This record gives sequence, C-alpha cells and structure tokens, in this order.
Amino acid sequence: ILTYTGHKKTINCLLELQDNRLASGSDDEIIIIWNLLKNKQEFQLIGHSAEILSLGELPNKNVVSGSWDNTIKIWNLEKQKEEATLVGHRGAVCALCPLFSGLLSSGSTDQTIKIWNCESYKEQTTLYGHTMTVFSLVQLSNGNLCSGSADKTIKVWDIAKEECLFTLTGSSNWIYSLAVINDELIVSGSKDQIFRIWNLESRSLVYSSTKQVGFVNSV
Repeated sequence: ILTYTGHKKTINCLLELQDNRLASGSDDEIIIIWNLLKNKQEFQLIGHSAEILSLGELPNKNVVSGSWDNTIKIWNLEKQKEEATLVGHRGAVCALCPLFSGLLSSGSTDQTIKIWNCESYKEQTTLYGHTMTVFSLVQLSNGNLCSGSADKTIKVWDIAKEECLFTLTGSSNWIYSLAVINDELIVSGSKDQIFRIWNLESRSLVYSSTKQVGFVNSV
C-alpha cells in the first residue's frame, strides 16, 4: 500500500491521466501531479484563489480545474503552468466533463451548466433548468449530457439543441455523483445514503440500494 503525502488540507478530487500520472485537487488551492510509476510528486499547479472542487482532462492532455473562486482554469502540463482562465459562472464550479466534441461542460452552485470552447476560451452556451447546485456531469455515448443536482433530479440534455430532453425524479436528497453503466443505464449517488440505477430508455428507476453508512459522494 502506498501513501502519497503533499496536500495540507482535504483532497476533493482525483483524476487519472492518460500517461501514468494522477492529478489531485484540494482545499489548499493546489493541484498536485503525481507520477504513478515512480510513486512521487512531480510538480504543483498554483493559481486558484479558493478550494479546488473538480478536475478533467482535455483531448490535448491539458487539465482543467473548477474552484470555489467561480473560475475554471486550463493547465498546460508540458509547460507546468496555467494556460487560460474561463470566467462566467456566478458560483463555485463543482463539476467538469470534457465532451467528445472537444468542448467542455461545467456545473455550478449558480444552478447552471455551461458549455465552453477550450480553443477560444469562450463560453458557448448556458443550459438552464436545475433549481439548485449542479454537482455532477457525465456524457452518454450518443452525445447527450446527464446532470445531477441538489434539487434531487437528474436531467438529460441534448447539447446540440440546447434543451432538456427529460428529468428523472425519485431521489429524496441531493444527487452528488453520476456514472454511466452502458447506453441505457446510469447510476447515481445521493446525500440520502442510497445509490440508484436508472433506465434512460424507459426513463425510470430500476434499482435502489439499501442505505449506506454515509452520503454517497462518488460512484
């Protein structure tokens, strides 16, 4: 068993990178890049002014991070420095999901989902519909985007048409996390201590676990 030591406060997010490295984001406002082959810290990325909540990797291997400072930063790992800052959210950026198209989606405490062009560094569109924080985003193989929120719902979006296709209800508390099982099924984790499996074809809940010993923060 290996223990990596370097952060000074709570670690909120981990991201396995394509090249046998790991990125970690923390309340200490720092991202650390770890070499998994050499089992050591390579370097730190410093630039956010508040806690780091979310991480993602773009197709060009740049890393993106979302923070309580309301910004998204794009990091060039080869140069080990910040490449750009995306500004537009009016709240903390809790979720990031790089899209198949090369665009980036982000979810925030401002209740919105934003779609960004990571080449021009500009906001492309904003998706409205949730009434509380958007905690989680995942993309389906057909290109649609799923979002989980503190409003206890999961929404499925057609990004091209910029519209919500349908909403899944049934959770009794905040939805913290989402994961794709296959083209038809997704799983959600909730503050109500239950994880659930949803069928997107029938738009229905197909399984609920018994209560866990705490919030289901990650699935």
